Amino acid sequence: MIAGGKIFKAAVEKFSDATKVQGLDVNIHVSKMEIKDKMLFVDYDYFLEYRQKLARITISGQIFYQGEEKRLKEIKESWEKTKRLEPAFSEEILNSVAHTGMVVGTLLSFSVGIPAPITGQKFGVSKPKPPLNKAAAG
Repeated sequence: MIAGGKIFKAAVEKFSDATKVQGLDVNIHVSKMEIKDKMLFVDYDYFLEYRQKLARITISGQIFYQGEEKRLKEIKESWEKTKRLEPAFSEEILNSVAHTGMVVGTLLSFSVGIPAPITGQKFGVSKPKPPLNKAAAG
């Protein structure tokens, strides 16, 4: 369960005076995990690029994730081996980071006069669909 978070650094760079947004590209990178006092601290970097080279927003922060110590160790060990978040854990972490990015990004965007990065996107994890069997379809 997400217990909180904090921001280490937030920045915005404006490259153009254009006002129409052609789209946004979001990238979230988990850089570190640490367990302390039955809490998993997840460090992340959030990158939001406005297409057409309009602007870039970057945020570095930390999510506090609370849970059973055994489960926290499993999550951390799995991430250290693969550098991937487990599906059950990733949905909660990615949505928390994306929400933080949208809120902080909105404040940053107003400071340089660009449209707010409101995406309304929610991350979800689902099972991959089996490939379409062309013989059965046709």
